[in-house]
Amino acid sequence: MPVTNRSPLPFLVLALLFGAARTNAQDDERSRFLGIRGGYELGIQSSQFPVYDDPACGQFSNGSASAAAAGLIYLTPTFFSDAFGATLTLDLSRMGGLFTATPLERLYLPGGTTDHEYRFHSSWETARLGAGLYGRISRYFGWGAGLELGARFNAKFSQSDTITGATDLRFLNGRSQEPMTPMEQLTAAPLTLGATLSGYARLPLSRRVSVLPTISLRADFLSAVRERNWQTYSAMGSVAILYDLAPPPAAPPVAPPAIVAIDTQAANPVVTPPPSRPHLYGAIDLYGVDEENHRLPAVTIRVYEVVYRNRSGMLGTFYFDRRSAALPPRYIRLGREERESFSIDSLASLGPVEIHHQSLNLLGLRLRENPSATLTLAGLTSKDEPKKLAAQRAAAVRSYLAATWGIDTARVGIAPGDGALPRASESTADGRAENRRVDIVAGSPRIMSPVVLERTRREFDPPLIAIDPTMRADAGVRRWDILLIRDGDTLGHYSSADTTDPASNIDWQVSTDRSGVLQTLLIAQLRVEDSLGTTTTANAQVPLVIEHNVRVVERSETLEGNRERITYSLLPFAYRSAELNARNEAVLDEVAAATRNGARITITGYTDRTGSEEGNADLSRRRADRVAVRLIALLRNRGVRGAEVITNGAGIDTERFSNDLPEGRALSRDVDIVIEQTLPKGIAKNS
Repeated sequence: MPVTNRSPLPFLVLALLFGAARTNAQDDERSRFLGIRGGYELGIQSSQFPVYDDPACGQFSNGSASAAAAGLIYLTPTFFSDAFGATLTLDLSRMGGLFTATPLERLYLPGGTTDHEYRFHSSWETARLGAGLYGRISRYFGWGAGLELGARFNAKFSQSDTITGATDLRFLNGRSQEPMTPMEQLTAAPLTLGATLSGYARLPLSRRVSVLPTISLRADFLSAVRERNWQTYSAMGSVAILYDLAPPPAAPPVAPPAIVAIDTQAANPVVTPPPSRPHLYGAIDLYGVDEENHRLPAVTIRVYEVVYRNRSGMLGTFYFDRRSAALPPRYIRLGREERESFSIDSLASLGPVEIHHQSLNLLGLRLRENPSATLTLAGLTSKDEPKKLAAQRAAAVRSYLAATWGIDTARVGIAPGDGALPRASESTADGRAENRRVDIVAGSPRIMSPVVLERTRREFDPPLIAIDPTMRADAGVRRWDILLIRDGDTLGHYSSADTTDPASNIDWQVSTDRSGVLQTLLIAQLRVEDSLGTTTTANAQVPLVIEHNVRVVERSETLEGNRERITYSLLPFAYRSAELNARNEAVLDEVAAATRNGARITITGYTDRTGSEEGNADLSRRRADRVAVRLIALLRNRGVRGAEVITNGAGIDTERFSNDLPEGRALSRDVDIVIEQTLPKGIAKNS
């Protein structure tokens, strides 16, 4: 008795058949495709039957299957409604299957023992007739689901014992495989019934010929044999060549000439009018929609633009490997062609360490932008290195700036001495590594100013423009197009090549780089063509007002309600120092300018891993306290009242920057300042 397959795939197929609708139909309603197809199928088979009388001796369970198939396919784009297309298939396939079972004992043969396995082979041929529905996901891609009924014939089953171990051992027949008498004589079920779920891509080669590659999943409702529950699941890849049987569209009929009837009893002839052409009508409406979905008589779009600006300080130092004057590979070097595409904007996604590794190119770019600026390079060495490396390292930096960025070497001087910054202690490997460097002294503050990185967020209120087309054609609509135009520029193009039905609500976000208020007209144009080639057009327009508001925010993020958080990082402190430098004084001026009354300011100091935990904890507190004293004085001078300043010493910091490189340790010697405060009135919504 056939055993029912309990796979969920048939139920999924039925749900798709009755619950999905086709979109983006592109074919003429008269199209009918006939083609040939071929494919290959891989699957799994699930059953359970014993190898011998006693099931304890082993049994076959899961197996594999493969099949080759060829046949015909018929496809029509419409079937009982425009929501579905239909397919008919007729295939002939030959499937082979293999079950394996592992014996409980090794095989004893003359000459020794070896591993072996029991194998159950099956094969049959199947003629299948399939019917299904299909729909499109896009212009070329779609899905299909259907049922298949077939007949199984030429079924064969065999069982064997196969040597899988030592290759020099053989059965008495001289072979590595010996036939076995199957424990159970199986009989193939004569009928097959199953379900398929497919994805396809129809690729036109010409007006009539298309290629249809398809991937299908198949599950059988019925068991493959009468005696056991034998289930088959498979996946098939196939390719079909389709030919459109429909004749080409007929040319529009030519209106016959007027027929003149002569009334012999009257002085004037009677003119019979020609037959009327099929009716074609198109109209379009264009309007704005507010937040409550109410229609607006005129469209006013407010553009809220927030520019988030972040700054990354330049260390002013290049670090070198021990006993080397060559620029380390981690510093990014460009060719002459690559330098032309280098810009500050290209660094927006990088962190502070990665930006430092672009310092050679930042120097080159800024020296080109400031042709009167000069540099002085001061090389250093550790005590275990030759002194001559100091000048060689500075020369390597100058050579790159000259060769890649075209900087005149007269603008880049090399200074003798021990560098522009204090030397690190030579008592540790980290300290010695930090002394293998080149310090930069710029003649212009623009050369070493922080790198300013920006990202922009735009919001539109309201964001929706509703386009409502109406079209009616007695002969059927062949194609339609909608253009959205402003000031002669096409802002949007929607057509029957993109969607089956005209869109009733099309989202359009204004794009403008003009500030202030812009007044213009927004125009929608509709063009409709019926199946006879007749066309009609319609236009609609609404007045459009664009209000553009820009706000620049430094290191800011909006909190709940009307609060914001602004974060600043001071440039790295000198080795083992808590003294503020001139560039950090400039950053503190910016912090004071951004602080409002009643703000809560948290200042956290950090150190690198050099030294003891106790010493670093004290140094980080002193750095935070020194910053707090200076910031409080600046706030007092600016008249900021009620600000709460909290200082913390975080000690050694290896979380934000790896301390394995000297630049990571340098970046760890900094202070973070976090301001939490109330947003000014009127900007909380669009921050």
